[in-house]
Amino acid sequence: MITRGYFLGEIIDSLSNVAQQVDTRCTLGLTDLNKYLEDFFLFILNESLKLDLVNCNDERSNAPGIDLLDSAKGIAFQITSTKTSKKVNDTLRKAGELEDPPNKIYILVIGKKQSSYSLKKKLCKPFNFKTKNIWDINSLSKKLIELPIDSLQIIYDYVRKELARVKIDLEIPNDEGEFPTSIKNFVEQLPKPILTDFTIYHSYLETEYGSCELTLEDVQEEFKTFSTELANLPRLTRDFYAFLLERRDEDNRDSNTSWRFNYNRLKRICHFSALDEEITLLSEHGFGCLNEPESHDESPYVSMSFKGKSGYFLMELVQFIEDKKIGFTKPIVNLDFTKFGI
Repeated sequence: MITRGYFLGEIIDSLSNVAQQVDTRCTLGLTDLNKYLEDFFLFILNESLKLDLVNCNDERSNAPGIDLLDSAKGIAFQITSTKTSKKVNDTLRKAGELEDPPNKIYILVIGKKQSSYSLKKKLCKPFNFKTKNIWDINSLSKKLIELPIDSLQIIYDYVRKELARVKIDLEIPNDEGEFPTSIKNFVEQLPKPILTDFTIYHSYLETEYGSCELTLEDVQEEFKTFSTELANLPRLTRDFYAFLLERRDEDNRDSNTSWRFNYNRLKRICHFSALDEEITLLSEHGFGCLNEPESHDESPYVSMSFKGKSGYFLMELVQFIEDKKIGFTKPIVNLDFTKFGI
C-alpha cells in the first residue's frame, strides 16, 4: 500500500531536483524561468493551498511584479530563481504600481532563499509583507507535509507526469547551442545505403536470362534510385517490406512484374497493429499497393513491385537474393548491397 511518506518523498525529491537544476543555471547567469515552469508550480500551489491562481504572464494580461494571481482572494505569487533582497524589493515596487494590486504577495524562490533580507518598509507596507512571505523549496515542502493523502496523490501524479518536461526545459545548451535532449534523440536517423559496383548482379542477370537488356550503368542507376527511396521509409516499414517479399504467395498468378501477398492471409499471420498504415507508406513510395480481389470468391492482395527501366526489377532482385542466399534483411532493411558486386 502506498503511504503518505512515499508520496511526500517522491514529490520533495522531484522538487529538489528541479531546484538544483535551476541553481546550476543561475551560476551560469541563466536566471530566466519560462512560463511552463511557472505553470508547474501554479498547479502545486493551487492544490497545496486550495487557491485558484492563474498565470498572469500571457499576452493579454501581463502584471509586472507578479506571476500568479488568485484575484478573488487577492493573493499573488512571484516565481523566481533570483533570491536577493533587490529582487524582492523590485517585485514589491512593481506590484505596488499596479492599477489593482493584490492584498498579499508571496515570493517563491526556486532553490534556497537567503538566510536574511534587507527589505524596504515602504514597499512592504501595502502588502503587510514580511520575510516569512519569502518561500523556497523547503518552505513549500513544509506545506506539503500538512496535506492529506488525497491531495498528495494528486500532486504526485502531476509531478510524475510533468517532471521530465520541466527538466528538459531547464537544460543548458553547449557551446554550439545544442541541448542534451533534442528531438533528434527521438527521431530515427536516415540510413545511408551501402552500394557497390553491382557487377555480380549484372552478370547474374546475363547468365540467368541469356542476355540483359540493361547496361551495368543502368543497373547501378536503378539500385541508386531503389535504395534512396527505401532510405526514406522508416526502418520498421522496410522490415515489413522484407517480410512481405520473403513470405509472398507461392501462386503469383503468372505476374512477371510484381509479387503478391494474400491480404486476408497477411492479417492472420501478422498481428502488427499498424498493418494498413505500413501498406499505405509502401504505396506512397512506389513499393506496392493493396488491390481489390479479381473475382468475388478471392481475397484482396498486396502487390509488391518497383518501377524500374526494365519493368522486372523487383522480380529479378528477389530471385537473385534467394538464389545467392543473401537474405532480405541486409539489402532491404539495412540497405547493404555489398554482396551484389565486387
